[in-house]
Amino acid sequence: MWKSAIIVLVTLIMLGSTATATVVNNENMYWNEIPKDSLRKISELYGKGRSVKEIAEELVIPLEIVEKYLRGEYSINAANTVSTVTETSDKVVKSNKSEKSTVIGGAKTAGSQTIDFTTVGVEEYGNVTVPKEYVKKVGEKIEITVNSTSGKLITPVIERLPSVKWTTVKTPYGLIQTPAGTLERLGKENFMNIQKKFFTAFREIKEKESGVKNIETKKLDSYGLPVTTVTVKSSTFVGEWASFYRKDNSQKPYWISGKIDPAPPYNTGQSFTSYHEREVYLGYGTGDTVEFISHHLQDGKRNIWVAVYDNDTWMTNFTLYIQNVSGPVEYYFYIDETGRKYHMWLVYGEITRYNYYDDSDDFSSYINCFMGSTELYYDSLSKAFDLFTEIQDDWTKVGDKWYRPAEIFEFKQYSEEKPYVEINATWNSDGITRTEHETKYPEPGIILKSESGTLSSSGETYTFSVYVSTQSNVTVVMAGNENADFDLYAKWGSPPTTSDYDAHGYSVTSLEYFTLEGSGTLYIMVRSYSGSGHWKAWAISGFPKVDSGRKTGSLSGGGDTEAYSTTPSFGKGYASVLVLTIAILTSTSSGTPNLPPQITTPTAILLGHKKLLDQLRGPEKCISW
Repeated sequence: MWKSAIIVLVTLIMLGSTATATVVNNENMYWNEIPKDSLRKISELYGKGRSVKEIAEELVIPLEIVEKYLRGEYSINAANTVSTVTETSDKVVKSNKSEKSTVIGGAKTAGSQTIDFTTVGVEEYGNVTVPKEYVKKVGEKIEITVNSTSGKLITPVIERLPSVKWTTVKTPYGLIQTPAGTLERLGKENFMNIQKKFFTAFREIKEKESGVKNIETKKLDSYGLPVTTVTVKSSTFVGEWASFYRKDNSQKPYWISGKIDPAPPYNTGQSFTSYHEREVYLGYGTGDTVEFISHHLQDGKRNIWVAVYDNDTWMTNFTLYIQNVSGPVEYYFYIDETGRKYHMWLVYGEITRYNYYDDSDDFSSYINCFMGSTELYYDSLSKAFDLFTEIQDDWTKVGDKWYRPAEIFEFKQYSEEKPYVEINATWNSDGITRTEHETKYPEPGIILKSESGTLSSSGETYTFSVYVSTQSNVTVVMAGNENADFDLYAKWGSPPTTSDYDAHGYSVTSLEYFTLEGSGTLYIMVRSYSGSGHWKAWAISGFPKVDSGRKTGSLSGGGDTEAYSTTPSFGKGYASVLVLTIAILTSTSSGTPNLPPQITTPTAILLGHKKLLDQLRGPEKCISW
């Protein structure tokens, strides 16, 4: 008796609301089903100079498979599947893309974190919201003490920045603004000596960057900026961290400097507090930390301010900030071992501001590690917003020698992934380290157009178009025959080709998607890299959350149904779930579905839209090992 088997390929596109469930994750089984012809993509991309990590990312396959394939340690068996070869090879796979920035990826586990918050009054900062466990009463005084050794320092939500009387000091090197009390405590002679050290270092750095000697110091004007008050309500916190540790614990860097560049925000009226930070951890588990904070306010303004923690206690008497910035701010941090002080400068256009913290009782003489963090506090989210900051580290110093940060520090780990916040760590061949920070609540996706068809042979293409009236983000999704390898291309203004496109999906499956921004006519091409079969594609506006999965099983006849549920691994979706299916009809004489031999039971396999690179270790304490 002949029966029909339906193989269903499922793409989940989240268009609103929350969703949680469990997906069976069986990556090993899935990766044994890579079509034989699709493995050629590994060689093709490697021949074009792509690194092993870049190939794994683009083809959406584990790094280990790419490495083994290039070493000749994988073979194709009669069932058209991949198997491991037991012989060893001394061939070393190397990247020849030395000029390209290296992006560090990693598998992260999503979810939000509900924290028991409390609000306390802090002199000059107004009402400050912090995790309840941070608040300690010392006599009649309230102190806020964090837990920096967790590697996840949650910055207090401030109501306002302190009102400061900035004193402008004329030095032989330029004008410096500093709180009046700072000048009184240091005295004019010590103040001048510190500024001389700073401008000597400043000149050395600029000369190294430009190759020009005897750079003239820019004369700085001074002006005041108003203090902004922000009312914050928050019951939920989410944050992500990326950390850089010293490569060699014998190295004792005492300087770090760079740029903080907050981009103009997009907000449709949502209330929130978001920080994008460079956290500098001092000494070995000392609890001494300095944060350079890019503070995105919900009214669109951006402030850069500095927080100092001594033995994990926030030093609210320390003040350094620049408000309402519209471009990059340079930051400088210097440990003065002789004076047992931490010195900090912010430079923004014609403004240079300085302050120091005296830690003579339990001084830390070096930088142990630094982190980037993206933090968001909110009550509930319903309106779209998007915030972005790039933080770049340019120089560090050990002894009398200047180094690029990547010469002394190396990327260590990401924290768990959380919804609405993102951080990506990079460095380039020049040794500059960067973290990119984004806080975003997306607009729901709207289907602009769908199209379907059949490709009958390798190399065959089908092109269609959709008109986008205003500048928008458009996500394109395609699902096709799972036994073939279909690719997806898109281009604004003219039809794409395999060598001329604005975005493409090029994995070893027939499940592809990407997001691109623009307006006008968007041309979309579906192409068979290998194999034949049906496909369907969708163009969706806004920011749909995309997750991918595959469900296999059999239907015995007309009217037979099977239901199952799935939950995105990131734990959060938007609006209702749209399930896109492609059914491939096959027949067998035995009544058994014509499935790949590895599949013996109906299985849901999570392919995932995250980068499938090396698994990185979870959060670790920011201490030396």
